[in-house]
Parts: sequence; structure tokens; C-alpha cells
Amino acid sequence: MKRKEKSPVIFHCPQMENLAKAVITRSGVYALAKGIIDWNIFPDGSLDAVIGGREKRSGYIASMVRGRDVVFLASFDSPADIQNQMLVIYQLARHEAHSLKIILPYFPGTMDREDQEGRVVNAVGYMDQLANIPLQRGPAIVITFDLHVPHELFYLGHNARCRALSALPLLKGQRALLLSQENHTAVAFPDDGAYKRFAHLMEPLHKIICYKKRNRDARKVVIVEGDPKDQHVIIVDDIIMTGATMLECKNVLLEAGAASVSLFASHGIFPQESWKKFIDAGFKHIWITDSCPESAGAVRGQKPFEVLSLASLIAHAITE
Repeated sequence: MKRKEKSPVIFHCPQMENLAKAVITRSGVYALAKGIIDWNIFPDGSLDAVIGGREKRSGYIASMVRGRDVVFLASFDSPADIQNQMLVIYQLARHEAHSLKIILPYFPGTMDREDQEGRVVNAVGYMDQLANIPLQRGPAIVITFDLHVPHELFYLGHNARCRALSALPLLKGQRALLLSQENHTAVAFPDDGAYKRFAHLMEPLHKIICYKKRNRDARKVVIVEGDPKDQHVIIVDDIIMTGATMLECKNVLLEAGAASVSLFASHGIFPQESWKKFIDAGFKHIWITDSCPESAGAVRGQKPFEVLSLASLIAHAITE
């Protein structure tokens, strides 16, 4: 018997409320339905959440989860919240969703290797939990944007699949606007890793490659390829943490004759409010996405920051 088609249902953690609404708005004819979760905490600090809300909603699970294509929009930028979201994801899976997609814009996998005995490898631990989501009619699909370490997508094993997407299309829209205003625009990569990940997506712009060169006990950023002279240079990378490398890269480009320097990074993490270093630091534009809602909210409206929404890319990934 053929399953009656119903629109996908998108659930989300509290931090992703605004992004979830934007995704629904951009879903167009697919008309994503918004799922309800009442998130609370017990006095002992453990999760007290109810799918469908605390009001008695007869048949909510049967109508909104069981047999439906279910999406969960997660936020893993705050480690303290990850386990609570995992509990909800597992519960959605156990209620016999027809399919399950986990939208994980930022995956916190910067610690991806065991470089000393006994070190806890965060990325493997998180991926192990995602890989063991109870199976529905097929594997769960984990959709990420600009993984810091691309090989992490292979950690999932057989029970889940990773679809690794990029936020670079958002920059292309900004680039078109810039090119209409300026004739000389180039792109710079702060290291070889960024070049390998993004260079093929930035054709046909002139490319500049930087490198961290060790000088005794310090590391200095140098330009190893390309000429920034008289160019508006956009530094492109996947992630900003403390910002030290980006600031040094900007200084080197300006010293080499760049007319101006902007910055695009898919994920602005900014631990300990490190985003404040970029205020009045000499950047023309700094673009980040709303993949990390707390830091995106902190910089929104602060020049030279501009927050680009992933909503259109997420809506496309869900409904394509």
C-alpha cells in the first residue's frame, strides 16, 4: 500500500528557533510543518522535554512523527547542550519516523585525532552517538556545512550517512554585489587546508595562498602564492576561533599592497567573546553564517560583521 504523502516536519532545539522559522518560510511549495517540543530542565539539571508539548495532544506522535519525514535542526556549538539534543533525536527515531534528517550546521570536530595516549577524541565520540541512532526504514542522514576536518564524515559507519555541504554559495551572492562595485577582487586562503577545501569553489577569482611559517618559537603568516596589490581581498576559511590567524593574515595582505581586506568564515565560534578583536581591526566586511546562534546573535548589528542565513541552503537540502 502506497504511503500517503505528507509534508516533512521540522523540530529544533531552542537555540535554533529563528533559523527554523526562516527555513520553513523558504521551503516554498514543500510547506514544511513546524514540530513542537517543550524544553525544560528538572531541578537536578537533567532534561525535561516533551515532544508535542505538555498540553495533552491526543495522537500528536502518530500524526506528526510516525510515518513522517522528520527533520531535527540541531546546535552543537555549546557542548553542554549536545547530550540533551541527542536524547530528543533518539526519541524521535524511536517513534518510527519514515525518515530522519539531522541538520547540524556546525560540527565541533576540531579535536579529531589522538595525539597522546588517553586523550578523548571529541569528534569520534559525537559521531559514535549519531551513528547509533535507532534505525528507521533507512539510515539517518546527518547534514553538515563545511566540516573542519572532512574525513570526519566517514566516522558515522553504517547506521547513518553524512551529507557534507558548503556555505560558500552565500558568499557568492555577496561576491556578485562586490564585483558590481569593484573591478579588482581576489580571494585569499589562510593556509593550505583552506585552499584545498575552497579554491575550486571560488573560480575564476585571483587566488592568494598564505602559510604559517615557523620562526624559532613563533609562527608568522607569509604569502606563498599570488599578489594582493591593489585588490580587495576576501579571506576565506571554514571557522574562526580566537581570530589570531585571520588578523595576522589581514595585516600581511595590507602590507603587501591590498587595497582592502574582508573575511568570510562559515562558522564564527568566538570563544570568550574573541569577536571583539575584530571591531575596528581594519576589515571592510566580515561575513559569518548563523550556524552558531549564540555568537551570531552577539555580532549581529556590529560593524564590520554581517550574518548570512543558512536558511535557504537548509530548506533546499531538506526538500530537494
